[in-house]
Amino acid sequence: MYKCFPFLKACSGQADSLDKRHASLQSVPEDVFRNGRTLEECMLDSNQIKELPKKIFAITQLKRLTLSDNSLTRIPPNIGNLTALLELDVSRNEITDFPENIKFCSDLRMLDMSSNPIQGLPPGLCQLKNLTQLNLNDITLGELPPDFGNLNALRRLELRDNLLKSLPPSFGALQCLEFLDLGGNEFADLPPLIGQLRSLAELFLDANELKTLPPQIGSLKCLFQLDVSENFLEFLPDEFCCLAALTDLTLTQNNLDAVPEGFGNLRRLSMLKLDSNRLVSVTSQIG
Repeated sequence: MYKCFPFLKACSGQADSLDKRHASLQSVPEDVFRNGRTLEECMLDSNQIKELPKKIFAITQLKRLTLSDNSLTRIPPNIGNLTALLELDVSRNEITDFPENIKFCSDLRMLDMSSNPIQGLPPGLCQLKNLTQLNLNDITLGELPPDFGNLNALRRLELRDNLLKSLPPSFGALQCLEFLDLGGNEFADLPPLIGQLRSLAELFLDANELKTLPPQIGSLKCLFQLDVSENFLEFLPDEFCCLAALTDLTLTQNNLDAVPEGFGNLRRLSMLKLDSNRLVSVTSQIG
């Protein structure tokens, strides 16, 4: 199915967008190349495509390429030819090799590499300084590169279901970050640098190994949603009560036997989950 998107460019007689999702394709269809001169959006999700032909990397004006839920095992170095790309989704494939040349896609705003057996992040990833959304869920990631903080335009970062135990010091440079998902990792401690992420509005820390939270978490004045369920929290720092913007708080399945006396200062809370803890009583300020 062809579509013309005026917000990308003035409509010509040819296709600006090609949608071949759920089309039972074994390979990239010839339609892509017949319309290669004008094609800016190519959606090939949910097929059985195993490799990308060289010809697709000659469509240098391509701005959106989505290939999720296919059978790709590698992304060729030629991906660096697609310098106009704004969005690339290769999630839910079998990709083990992701080339350093991704760094040449310098206009990228959204990159999704989730659910692939990637052996490591490409060295060029942290040069994509225009990225605003990066999804790296479920790729058995053990650590982030030291220069991860170079991605300081990020607003949304998903790192769920990996093997992370720490964050690099440069992580605190992500001052624009509004959404951070670290759920399903192996954090035993949350580093104090979390307090530097002053724009953070949604934070997911569920299903880790946390026993406490750093006092610096109280600096997150924009935070309205926090999930720390399925951890081993034994207490909350007094600074926790400085999270005045919180509306949704989930502390289910921890080892809490009390909450701080100042808990009632969280006056915007509309959803609070404290079930499956060791609470004997809660402060009278709640409710």
